[in-house]
Amino acid sequence: MKNVTKKRTKAAFLLLILTSVTLSITIAVPIKSQAITPIEPTTKIIKIKYAVTDDAYINKGHPNTNRGSRNYMVVRNTYGYGGSSHWAWESLVKFDLTQIVLMKHHLKDAKIVSATLKLYYYRWKDNYPAGRELSLYRLTNDWSEKTVTWNTKPSSASEATDIAVVPNSTGVWIKFNVTKDLKENLENSLFGWKITDNNYWGNTNIPIVFFRTKEYGSYIPTLEVKVQVTLPHQKFQDDGQAIAVLR
Repeated sequence: MKNVTKKRTKAAFLLLILTSVTLSITIAVPIKSQAITPIEPTTKIIKIKYAVTDDAYINKGHPNTNRGSRNYMVVRNTYGYGGSSHWAWESLVKFDLTQIVLMKHHLKDAKIVSATLKLYYYRWKDNYPAGRELSLYRLTNDWSEKTVTWNTKPSSASEATDIAVVPNSTGVWIKFNVTKDLKENLENSLFGWKITDNNYWGNTNIPIVFFRTKEYGSYIPTLEVKVQVTLPHQKFQDDGQAIAVLR
């Protein structure tokens, strides 16, 4: 009965934690008490999509100004004409990953398969940025879009998580692979990421890349995660209660 109880608990937790995931659920309501009918566990890949909770951009030239309420965010290299270095704009994004943390804690066999950060690139300014590399860094302490500025910006990892190339046309999603961060540093990835342009420009009209934010209402920054879980495929009919069977 101890094993039965454990499997019931695991099944109940899956039903609770995966409420945002589409699963086929069959409810078995026994007419009378019967023996347990065992069914082999099944491995599933669950796709979870997270909308951004905080997004903002910060400006090195205006280090005390907060820009967390705009419907866009921007990225620009810091080096302008003659090597002046106060032109940097960086974008910040953060997601609520509590669900995955709980899943990993309670379901020891849960494995993150992949994780992709998507930003909607809709505009450029001053110089055509196609082909420029944008670097993504994991943030290492907390921040809020309502208060963050250049002078209060969170610290970040020293090594870039991923690099994406600005495409030839606007109106597309730019994607960053953040699988490694979520696999190896899940608890340390709760503060999000920053996007920068580290490629030296050294002239006037530094290329500017524009992304949409959640304030726009659509095309908002998104984190797509695939998680592999083993479903407790066990059908209980020993107590006259309705038990969900995950398929």
